[in-house]
Amino acid sequence: MTVGNPRYTRAELEAMATIRPMEVSAGRKVRMGCPFHGSNNQRSLELNLETGRYGCYTCDAWGYLSDYPGNRWGPPGRGSNRDSSRSSSSGPTTSKFIPGAGFRSSQDARTALQKDTEGLQTRNRNMEAARRHLEDTEALTYLKARRISLELAREYGLGYFPPGKWPGRSVAARWGRVAFPLETTGELVGVYSRAIDPAYPGTKAPKDVRHDVWGRRGLFRGAALVGPELFLTEGPFDALAMLGSDFPAAALVGTKGLPWESLGNVRELYLCLDLDATGEGQKAAKELARQAVTRGLRCHVMDNGAYGGYPEPSDQWEAEGRVTLS
Repeated sequence: MTVGNPRYTRAELEAMATIRPMEVSAGRKVRMGCPFHGSNNQRSLELNLETGRYGCYTCDAWGYLSDYPGNRWGPPGRGSNRDSSRSSSSGPTTSKFIPGAGFRSSQDARTALQKDTEGLQTRNRNMEAARRHLEDTEALTYLKARRISLELAREYGLGYFPPGKWPGRSVAARWGRVAFPLETTGELVGVYSRAIDPAYPGTKAPKDVRHDVWGRRGLFRGAALVGPELFLTEGPFDALAMLGSDFPAAALVGTKGLPWESLGNVRELYLCLDLDATGEGQKAAKELARQAVTRGLRCHVMDNGAYGGYPEPSDQWEAEGRVTLS
């Protein structure tokens, strides 16, 4: 689908959105549910406030805001207003550098958008296939051992990749894997998977294949970022345990820090990281707490005894069927 010349103001576009708009990238962009194909579970339409251009990562709809002042790109196929004074010998151009993206032409932007769209569609197809395998015997047995019901797994979008079906590292694909969707601003950017242990918790899968991420790293349960409270964990199983205990939780998977610009209305941040003997969880929590305070958030760091004396939320969940914070 293609949207031609600018026809919408920002207010009109946001009013049409199927999922409420959310500012991202430190306010430089806005993500929303695409009204052109009726997105109902992802903010696939992105509006760049620095260029006035919008585009959908799923249906390829795109265009420019009609009320954007001084649009440097201009209508498709023409030079920008600011470039019109250049010598005609150089030919028409739509070249522009977009801060944070690195594109130097509209063609570069369209190519990147197409690649992102194809990647998103591939990830969505694979996760949908994995969700159809959640009732496989091996998956159900493992989830039961971790006290996770089929209903809870389905509610939060988990899937199961049987041996040989995992699209990540080939060495990791030899194991059946429980998978969690990873999101950024409402999009499926990657998939985290955990190899099934042969006799959980006694026998664990080999360490080199135990964890694997296909695509980009991100957040499990990014929807929790809407606020006003966020309980952040290290691992998806910890987040799932807290979600099952009615906490608005998310898991930070393999990233160096929180996407602070995506926190929406979060005002209270609870850092529920591991309390293991290495101290790495508490070290990371203190750094995140420092960053949170500088951004005006109230921050709470869990310490010894927070999870009923267990080192991780998932440990208390498996032992007692509920996570309690103290």
